[in-house]
Amino acid sequence: MNDDQLLNEALRITGIAEEKGIILRLMGACAVRVHSPSLAGIHERMRGLTDLDFGTYSKWDKHVPELFAQLGYHTRPMLYFISHGRHTLFSEASGIHVDIFTDRLRMNHTIQFKNRLEVDRPTIPLAELLLEKLQIVQINEKDIVDIAILLAEHSVGHDDNDKINASYVAQLLCQDWEFSYTVTLNLGKTLDMLDEYAGVLGGDNVRTTRERITHLLDYINSRPKSLAWKMRAKIGTRKKWYEDVDALTR
Repeated sequence: MNDDQLLNEALRITGIAEEKGIILRLMGACAVRVHSPSLAGIHERMRGLTDLDFGTYSKWDKHVPELFAQLGYHTRPMLYFISHGRHTLFSEASGIHVDIFTDRLRMNHTIQFKNRLEVDRPTIPLAELLLEKLQIVQINEKDIVDIAILLAEHSVGHDDNDKINASYVAQLLCQDWEFSYTVTLNLGKTLDMLDEYAGVLGGDNVRTTRERITHLLDYINSRPKSLAWKMRAKIGTRKKWYEDVDALTR
């Protein structure tokens, strides 16, 4: 299945969910592609799409699996419902793998969805979409590409109106040193990689992305930190600051 077919399937699923009154929001690289239309062609040249990720609320715990079953997605043999609010499904007909995260994305760090999935459609809000990538401790180049595309396409502001909501991001990170440390590290890694992308992303987009990352970092660093943040910062990386994804799937 090519990228266009995968995207069409993602939008078909979210559209059917919308018709049924179910809040189901696209996540991951497909969401980056959908939410960055002017750079979609560049994103396609820089990385391919492989599977589908969605976020929803536990109030639809019964209805979402039923919806996917009607669409031909089922628990695959040797796979199972994973704890911590994650469902793994598979379509034998299309070969598409689906992960559905309920109420939160819990990976290396946790991103809560409460009262946020209503903010945007058909994807999770841009702030969460960016943080979804920035929370990855063992980040790879595909994730860095997604970060660069999001920040090249969207300005950094203080609301969710097609912007990276810096106020919301800072509100979360200034309470949580561990999450903040990983995000800061990955924004720095993205800065380091930008010049390598100039040939594909374009010089203007590289400059814009660099400026927006710097602005976001400056804003996060300037905001007051909680007492818990300051206490945890004193310990630093002497204590493990993230969860093992493998441990969450056992």
